[in-house]
Amino acid sequence: MRNLLTLLAGALCVTTLTSCVESKHPLSDPAAAKQDASLYGVWVSKDASSITYTHIGADGITEEGKGSPPGMMRFANVNHQEAKGKPPSLESAGSGRFFVTQIGAERYANFYFPLDIDRKEEQLHAPAFMFARYQVEEDTLKIWLMDPDPIAKAIEKKLLPGTVERPAPGKAFALPKVTATANSEEWTAFLQTEAGKKSFLEEPLTYRRLRK
Repeated sequence: MRNLLTLLAGALCVTTLTSCVESKHPLSDPAAAKQDASLYGVWVSKDASSITYTHIGADGITEEGKGSPPGMMRFANVNHQEAKGKPPSLESAGSGRFFVTQIGAERYANFYFPLDIDRKEEQLHAPAFMFARYQVEEDTLKIWLMDPDPIAKAIEKKLLPGTVERPAPGKAFALPKVTATANSEEWTAFLQTEAGKKSFLEEPLTYRRLRK
């Protein structure tokens, strides 16, 4: 079941029992980001028990000097849950802001969730970022979420700056806390290495566009 951070595709904590990768810095400067119009629209994803609709567009500017930088985008999810013998239930599955970074031929989404959406300084200095790689082919959106395990190993091998807090042995259902402290330049270099290219889950989340 998709959790609250199911990004574009829902958000960024992995939808299976794994931890998230949090980064202290984005992949690029959000103030210099540009809109990716190929993401605009209403997208749908289905599984055995639910249908998720994801709305993506440009983030609004509230007033001069406040609100989002021009390249900031926004997503909002609505989830329809179905259970046998029960009426369908409707719930919000999360919303947030993100911007796009292109590194070589690959496009990445930088996600974060400011507490005050009207204050530019809080949008530019989020407490943590999370990343996903994505690809748009006509009306199909594929999103590869970051896999915490190879990132944790890269940090422990000093290939990427950061910290890994692993749970005590024998602790049930405990997940490691993975925090990257790499700056934008270090992330860019890492993601172009073989280890960086393998830092995302193999199976993408797949969405179909309903309308632009």
